[in-house]
Amino acid sequence: MKRLFLFFLTALGLSAQSMNVTVQPNGSGTGTFNNPQINYYLAATGQTWDFRNATVYLPSSFNSGVTQIVAGSNISISPSGGTGVVTISSTGGGGSGSVSSVGLSMPSGFSVSNSPITTSGTIGVTTSLSGLIKGTGSGFTTATSGTDYAPATSGSSLLYGNGAGGFSNVTIGSGLTFSGGTLAAVSGGGGTVTNVTGTGTVNGITLTGNVSTSGSLTLGGTLSGVSLTSQVSGTLPIGNGGTGVTTSTGSGSNVLSTSPILVTPNLGQPTYADLTNATKLPLSTGVTGTLPIANGGTGAATSAANTIFGNNTSSSAAPAFNTLSSYLDNAFSSSQGAILYRGASGWAALPAGTSGYLLQTNGSSANPSWVAAPSSGVSSIFGTSNQVIASASTGSVTLSLPQSIATSSSVQFGLLGIGTAPSSSIGLSVLFSPTASGQYGFETAGLWNPSANSQTYTNAYLQSAISGGAYTGTTYYNLYLGSATSSGNLANAYQLYIAALNTGTTKYGIYQAGSGDSNYFAGPVTVPNFTATGTTTLATSLTGYLSASSGVVSTSSTIPTTALSGTITNAQLANNSITFGSTSAALGTTVSGLNSVTIGATTASTGAFTTLSASSTISGTGFSTYLASPPAIGGTSAAAGTFTALTATGTTTLATSLTGALSASSGVVSAGTLTVANGGTGATTKPLANQGLTPATSTVTSGSSITINWALSNSFDLTLTSATAATVSFSNAVDGQVITIAIHQPASGTATTVSWSGVSTIKWSGGTAPTQTATLSKTDVYTIYYNATAGAYYGSYVQNF
Repeated sequence: MKRLFLFFLTALGLSAQSMNVTVQPNGSGTGTFNNPQINYYLAATGQTWDFRNATVYLPSSFNSGVTQIVAGSNISISPSGGTGVVTISSTGGGGSGSVSSVGLSMPSGFSVSNSPITTSGTIGVTTSLSGLIKGTGSGFTTATSGTDYAPATSGSSLLYGNGAGGFSNVTIGSGLTFSGGTLAAVSGGGGTVTNVTGTGTVNGITLTGNVSTSGSLTLGGTLSGVSLTSQVSGTLPIGNGGTGVTTSTGSGSNVLSTSPILVTPNLGQPTYADLTNATKLPLSTGVTGTLPIANGGTGAATSAANTIFGNNTSSSAAPAFNTLSSYLDNAFSSSQGAILYRGASGWAALPAGTSGYLLQTNGSSANPSWVAAPSSGVSSIFGTSNQVIASASTGSVTLSLPQSIATSSSVQFGLLGIGTAPSSSIGLSVLFSPTASGQYGFETAGLWNPSANSQTYTNAYLQSAISGGAYTGTTYYNLYLGSATSSGNLANAYQLYIAALNTGTTKYGIYQAGSGDSNYFAGPVTVPNFTATGTTTLATSLTGYLSASSGVVSTSSTIPTTALSGTITNAQLANNSITFGSTSAALGTTVSGLNSVTIGATTASTGAFTTLSASSTISGTGFSTYLASPPAIGGTSAAAGTFTALTATGTTTLATSLTGALSASSGVVSAGTLTVANGGTGATTKPLANQGLTPATSTVTSGSSITINWALSNSFDLTLTSATAATVSFSNAVDGQVITIAIHQPASGTATTVSWSGVSTIKWSGGTAPTQTATLSKTDVYTIYYNATAGAYYGSYVQNF
């Protein structure tokens, strides 16, 4: 048994020199390690078990820890199978007898005590050696610094091989210093090196070069392998990264005496192992069988459903599987009607009470108890008007509310407060304090699913009935938006904000159905686009001619110059003709002659003619006095002269060279430009046709490439050609001009598309060019405004007519 145990230690790679071993016969002894760390690693699970200070108990049927003994030379065994109780005998050559003692001898450097052992005991091994140890061939001795190994050096010394198997310090001569690994010459030191030559090769590294003044030697080549057998001697100690030994067994890392870690070692079948400090043992792979109750197990691999393993008796006993009900029966009570409760010191059972008794709690400082039911209870129940209704006061009573408040019910309240108490003067009070964006004090968000055509849906409907017609001076608000108070600065504040509609053929931000209802705004009103289909009444204080500048309408006593540009038809003028005597002529026509016209009337008027022509003799009382030098007037040719005063009762023809408006200066009549102050335009050129009002609609020729000539009209009509995509371009637009284009899909064939890519500077409301309604016979109407200062066209549109 002792040999088997020593073999077990050797298999672990542990030297007997590092432990004390006590062996007892028949395998009943113990082996004590100097706290080695023996780990077992299982690759399949990645787990490691620590066997330090572990104890292994072998079964009583285990005799030798050897599964089979095979006889070698000069040995016989009985029985021949080598199992069970085996007797080993010598067959000769080695003699016979029995071992009477066991001894141990050690090489020099170690001392052995208590050897030999003749019965039982402990063999001790000690040493007086300290530090690094070297072998002498016959024993061990302490290694000598500087001989057996290089001594420790400071940063200011160098070592060299002394040729005697050791190392010595290099003496730093005068003129040199060695510090921090650098050998340097002292400035001003004695001696001069005149030439340095590098030669030699060691393990493939060659030193070459020659330096006579300054420079460097070259160290080159490739380091070849260092022979551990010829260039290295001795055994590398553990302290220097070696094993300290020259032999080994097994594979892998070396195992040292103190706290080693073994990976998947083959432990065989040791007679003893102490598992006191073992931390991991895989129950799934390292243990087989069922752990008996006597060894701390349950004695079973499975248990019945809803059972607990434990002692279900009133005294000490082996545990077993029992139901929870049986535990409660044995620990507290098995009587029907008993109730489990927590007492002052633990759980207890309250026995069943008398029939009809009630369970009463007696507070947190006392146990519950049974008490007799009260002799009287609720005698009657009464409801509260308009709150909770009781169907009867006694007997079978049903409680109900005045109306259903289910989520699917229609509920009516006289006054309602949400977030605040209802006010007697407010039908619905809502008090909400939002803390973040996207929160609303009040919201109506209905989901409308029309079930038929032409249905109407109203999201919020406000209507009141007004009585009391006998009173005067009353005021009614169907919707009143109070002023908001703010303790901070608001970037934007809207008393009424109407978001854009995202659907609908005809859309209104605000639609007022009452044609007789007036609208009043105390503050300024900005309307980007304003269309009036009826009478628009401005402020009654406005008198005179209206004009607009930067969106502001003002009045003038004269017609503004901007209003006189373009063409004004006679039909647009209240007084569109002029009458000379008995001759009436429309404005803009030529008057060939004037009949019964008195110039000067009964009183002579001052004036001067440069040329006066008459088809008959001009006469009259005092006529000659009107001429500075009376010539012969009349006859067959015109006469020249100057009138200081001229009165005519017939036709007077002026010089045909006069063109334009007449004016007089110092008695001379001349033609010129009628000023605005005198009712003219102040201009001598005719305005562009498309700067005036041209109501007639111009028809545009259809095709794939369409040009709208703004000089033709302010209203255009275009019918697209079936299945022909059209690209629109503009020409002859003038600053400030606005045109309207009605574009129709064909009545039959295939609806087509319209592209505005031919107008590179056009901008659309919303930033996106419109898509022509793709339905036959449908019409889209576009309004385009041209601004020459911005160099851009601005378009808006209404679709799907």
